[in-house]
Amino acid sequence: MIRELIDDLLDEAAARGDLDGVADLASPLPVTVICRVLGVDTGERDWYRTRSSMLGGAVDPYLAFLGVPAPGLAERRRAERELDDFFRRLADERRRAPRDDMMSRLLAAEIDGAPLTEEEIVTTCRLLLNAGHETTVGLIANGLLTLLDHPGTLAALRDDPAATAPAVVEELLRLQPPLQIVHRHAREDMEVRGIRVPRGTTMVLLLAGANRDPGAFGCPHRFDAARDDASRHLSFGLGAHYCLGAPLGRLEAELAFVRFAQRVVGPRLVDAPPRYRPHIVLRGPESLPMRTEAILGRATPWRSGSP
Repeated sequence: MIRELIDDLLDEAAARGDLDGVADLASPLPVTVICRVLGVDTGERDWYRTRSSMLGGAVDPYLAFLGVPAPGLAERRRAERELDDFFRRLADERRRAPRDDMMSRLLAAEIDGAPLTEEEIVTTCRLLLNAGHETTVGLIANGLLTLLDHPGTLAALRDDPAATAPAVVEELLRLQPPLQIVHRHAREDMEVRGIRVPRGTTMVLLLAGANRDPGAFGCPHRFDAARDDASRHLSFGLGAHYCLGAPLGRLEAELAFVRFAQRVVGPRLVDAPPRYRPHIVLRGPESLPMRTEAILGRATPWRSGSP
C-alpha cells in the first residue's frame, strides 16, 4: 500500500513538471498512511493534515520555560474540538458497520472486561493521527535534504536498496531527528550528574544533543551511511517511552528514500538553505522545491531486495 501511495504522489509531481520534497512526498505520505490505518477517508487528507499540524505546536515547551502556552492556543483548541467531533462521528459509523480498521478494533477492545470509553477512543485516534504524521514528515523531509548533498548514497539506495536503506534511515534518525526535545517528570527524588532533582521536577531532555554526543559516536556531526552504531540513537525514545510507531515510520522512510532515488533523476535544491517550520521540538524544512532532469514513470522497477 505504501509503495502504491509513493508512486501515486510521484506521478502527480511528474504530471505537473515540478517537485517539492515536502508538499509532494514527505507531507502527504504519512498522513495518508495513518488515515488508512485509522479508517479515515483519505480524500480529505489536507483537512486532517492542517489540524494535525496546528496541534503540533502544543509540544513546544513555552509553558515549561516561560509559564505561558505556545502561540496559537485558540487555533489549537478549535482544531482539537473539530478532530474530536469528527472521530465521534466516525465511531458512531463504525458501531453500526464495523470495518477492518483501527477505529473498529478500538470499539471492540476491552480492558479487564470493560470496553474503552468514547473519550479514550477519540483521544487515542487524535493522538495516533498527530503522532503518526508529524514526526514522519520531519524524518522524510530532513532525510531528503541530507541525501541531496550525498549523491553517492542516493545511487546506493537506487542500486542496492535492501543493503542500504535500513542503515541510511538509522543514520538520518541520529543526525537529523524530527523530534528534538522531550519532557520527562521525575517520579522520585534523584541525582543526575551531581545535580539534585526533586520528585515532580519537569526535565527537558535534548535528544538531538544526545544523538551527537562525541562520547557515543565518532565524528557525530558528519553523515555516515556506513556507521555501524547509528541505531543507538534516542530518536524513538527508550524503555517504557519507546515509540510504538517506530516500525511504521522506518518503513515509510525507507520506501520513500528508495523510490525517490529510483525515479527522480538529478534532483537539486532550488532554494538553499530552506526555511524551517516554526517549531522548537519538531524540526524540519517547510518546503524543498527541486529541479530535476526527469521523474521516471512508475513502471520503473522496484529493484530486487527493496524494502
